[in-house]
Amino acid sequence: MTMIIRARRRLAVCAACALLCVYVLPAQAQEQNSAAALIGFGGTNALTELQARIQEATMQGSSLALEGALDPNEYTVGPGDRFNVGIGGLLSNTYSLIVSAGGFLDLPEAGQIHAAGRQLAEVQQEALAALQDKHANVPVSVSLVQARSFYVHVSGAVPQPGRYLMLPISRVDELLSEAFTPRYFDIDTGNYIYLPARRPDVSRDYQPSFRNVSIDHRDGSRTLIDLVRYYIHGEIEHNPYLRDGDRVVVPTFHEGRDGVRVSGDIAYAGTYDLRLGDTVKDLLWLAAGPDGTAHLDSVIVARAETKKSLWLSAQRILRGEDENPVLMPGDHIVARTVPVAIARIQGRVKFPGSYAIEDGRTTLRELILMAGGLEPDAHIDAAFVHRTNSMDFREKPTQSSLGFFSRHFAESYAVKPEYRVQVDLRAVVASGNESMVLYDGDRVVFPRDEQVVQVTGQVHTPAYVTVEEGQPARHYINLVGGLAPGSTKVYVLKGSSGEVLIGAHHIVESGDTIFVDRIPIADTPEMQQLLLTEQRNRLQRTQVLLAGLTAITGIVTTYVAVFGRK
Repeated sequence: MTMIIRARRRLAVCAACALLCVYVLPAQAQEQNSAAALIGFGGTNALTELQARIQEATMQGSSLALEGALDPNEYTVGPGDRFNVGIGGLLSNTYSLIVSAGGFLDLPEAGQIHAAGRQLAEVQQEALAALQDKHANVPVSVSLVQARSFYVHVSGAVPQPGRYLMLPISRVDELLSEAFTPRYFDIDTGNYIYLPARRPDVSRDYQPSFRNVSIDHRDGSRTLIDLVRYYIHGEIEHNPYLRDGDRVVVPTFHEGRDGVRVSGDIAYAGTYDLRLGDTVKDLLWLAAGPDGTAHLDSVIVARAETKKSLWLSAQRILRGEDENPVLMPGDHIVARTVPVAIARIQGRVKFPGSYAIEDGRTTLRELILMAGGLEPDAHIDAAFVHRTNSMDFREKPTQSSLGFFSRHFAESYAVKPEYRVQVDLRAVVASGNESMVLYDGDRVVFPRDEQVVQVTGQVHTPAYVTVEEGQPARHYINLVGGLAPGSTKVYVLKGSSGEVLIGAHHIVESGDTIFVDRIPIADTPEMQQLLLTEQRNRLQRTQVLLAGLTAITGIVTTYVAVFGRK
């Protein structure tokens, strides 16, 4: 009996398979024929491609890049938003619901609620209340699982005005980024190509006014935002979320006529488009950036309309203690900061760099201590102070004892003597009682002591030679092969002070330079012309002197001849 039953079951299964083949295979073939009709010239199945795009869009919508969890009090619900509704406990029923084109959400067995244009928190609260009334004593849940997409419009001073597909979590700056981004790169021309705007380009003197961007909403309201405040200070309220059907307009402003210029020692100097009611405080806070107002000292407002200037205290205006004038188009704000003197220390110190000092009060020794002290290989005798902002050195001192070539060498090799401050740095380092004070712009350099002497000029083999204590310049000249033909005077340039000593008998120390001058020779046409001009001038002076002497001799001879006869 059991075997008969098993045989009947096998027969039934075979019959079912045969019936399935009879009905399913023709249907499948018909479906394939229908799909084949959708294949284009490129062999692509349009239906398959459409399904793939829908699946891709769904995946993108479910994995959006967010700034954080959506704030239900800020998110505005609209047609196309997808909700999940859960009813029941462990064996709950989950429903996927989409807000209809009319803006309604149909709840299972609980009716319909209006959702579009309302905050997510309100929609969730009303939906939960309706579901709980219908499904008492059963847990219910309502959650947004996929955001919709919608179109917004942008116009005005953008390269590519038009309609753009955006998301409810998209902000205004994202829309403008799209409107300012080239659509593709033209390989033939090497230029980025914008789609035709079908309107004239913005004139050269006009700029987009990002401080006066307006957003017209479908409900008739308007929002004015200042994107520059968002860009500099990160104020989110000036970069709001977009809504369905928003119209964003970027106006223009004329830099010379409508703008306000901000200059001086300030982070974001430039020309700003003026907003209605802007004050000096507003522009200072905007142009100084985060925490930049603490360094402001005074403000000059040059008013083009009245041809007058206002001198104001920046800190008193920022604290609200002084009058805060309203700005006018064409105003020029000059921001002045608290003066800070800076001195630099370079070379072989532990922490080289720039340091704030008290102008005319901070000593050189104090600067060295700020920099952590000297490294063991610092060359104290070759160190120097370079004063860049001194008003004492107005004329370049002449080195009459140097020839043309030696003057050229001294000027190109060493720090210009008019900027070098004479100071005994060894005494400064050894003693704490030095009186050398620093000024704004001073530069102190401690080179590395390489224990060498440079021998250059008219010698056989110019080179760096290891220093030997107590040896004169002639010793090092002999080490490099001696004087070359045409050599003249020997000069020792002291590395510690920049002093120039004449003669080969001077004792040379580490960091000094020995320079051997030569008889002037024209190396180039320009040099030859210079020497010929100098010789011609010297010859002319000699001729004039001889002519004068001849004239004087003639006068004396005549005088003696006339009066000597008497």
